[in-house]
Amino acid sequence: MLTFQISAQALRDCQGHAKLACLGGASHIRDEQDRLDRLFEDQVVGQLGQYYLSVWLHGTPAEYHLQRCVCNQRPTEGDGGADIIGSNLDVKASLMRASSDPMRYRLAVRPAELNDGWIYVLALVEPMFTKIHLMGFAVADDLLERSTENEGPFAGARCIAASELTPLPPIDWSSRFPQ
Repeated sequence: MLTFQISAQALRDCQGHAKLACLGGASHIRDEQDRLDRLFEDQVVGQLGQYYLSVWLHGTPAEYHLQRCVCNQRPTEGDGGADIIGSNLDVKASLMRASSDPMRYRLAVRPAELNDGWIYVLALVEPMFTKIHLMGFAVADDLLERSTENEGPFAGARCIAASELTPLPPIDWSSRFPQ
């Protein structure tokens, strides 16, 4: 698990992009009114997942900003799950509501989002947007080995416990870009 302190600038950036992405849509977990009531918060959580995936992978949020510029040009099309432009990386971000223990969460991927050869990263955002945990990843084949959930909020999805994900390696960007 890699943990990042969410900076004030990152939160502002993600809130700005979340406003542009608040188009509604359906939810498998919430009813329509609950989805609308929490749409902005859900969008911020997803944006933070993308932001810090970029920071981990590239050492900067530049790829996040590029991705958002592209998505903001066509807000109704979506990104097809590619959270880094041209990649097969899909971050699944969630606000930690049920427990403060990140290991009690699961990566859930629904059939429509499950693509051969893709990598799915679980990101968990602490309440009040203080920290984000990149829990690890699974590839599509890992998820296909799991049975589909039959009930609960993840009914229809394939899930893997956070403790069973492959850890993301820490990347030391300071060695490439001395200060």
